[in-house]
Amino acid sequence: MKLIFEGRNDNQTGSGWKYPLETDPVEFETLQEFVEWAHKVELGRFEFIPPNTGWRDRLATTNHTPYWMVYTQNGYD
Repeated sequence: MKLIFEGRNDNQTGSGWKYPLETDPVEFETLQEFVEWAHKVELGRFEFIPPNTGWRDRLATTNHTPYWMVYTQNGYD
């Protein structure tokens, strides 16, 4: 599974891992591998955005790539 990342108001996680460029997918063998990695880097809150989707009012983003997007959110509500 290949994922791209986009963040809102933040460009790194609590552990200091910096998000890769949106056009550079990060590949994981399984969803479990992604979850373990997300915990390790303290990814925080996020939502998956399907490939090739237009403007999302609630998230104010688009994903015009063939990959699923991990859209990270602020740490506050």
